[in-house]
Amino acid sequence: MPTFPDEDARSSASSKRLEPGHLNAKPQTVNNVFFKTAKLGHELLQAKKYREAMCCCRAAFLCKSKADMDAESRDVQTVFADLLVDIGVLLMTNEEFSDNERAMEVLHSCIELRRATEGPDDPLVADALYRLAYLYTTNGDLQYACELLLEALSILLSISQPNQRSLKATWTALGRVQESLGDISDAKSSLREASKLA
Repeated sequence: MPTFPDEDARSSASSKRLEPGHLNAKPQTVNNVFFKTAKLGHELLQAKKYREAMCCCRAAFLCKSKADMDAESRDVQTVFADLLVDIGVLLMTNEEFSDNERAMEVLHSCIELRRATEGPDDPLVADALYRLAYLYTTNGDLQYACELLLEALSILLSISQPNQRSLKATWTALGRVQESLGDISDAKSSLREASKLA
């Protein structure tokens, strides 16, 4: 899968609450475990140590519950959304864990959380939309993938100084999907926009 280049904007993190009583720990200790495990999972993913990354991501996921996210701190919400992206990437790209349907579900949850915590026009929402569009493209739902990419592009173009690599990746993906849909004129236009970017 093409990597959405805005990785620097991300931390990395977790989901599904193991109640503090089960850990015999205070909530702050649970948060510390959550943050550290999520960070390690992200670092292992970046190092392409996929099995170890999935173990850490699952462990972090068990520290929190999506249902309780509204009551969590902004830091926890942000890291939780990052964790959902990491899990989605693992489910999308690694043969051992490959599960496109589950990846779609995870990324839809991430988008919902990102919109609630970062706002609907945040670049991190565009990142998740781009990744989700890739999955729908892979599954053959090109029309919906096109809609997701147009939404991601709209967000990126609304930013005064968007990440150029992210913008180029989105224009390119959109052009390829449009080409596959037979929208040759739109595809040429999108790919032309991509070619203007470094």
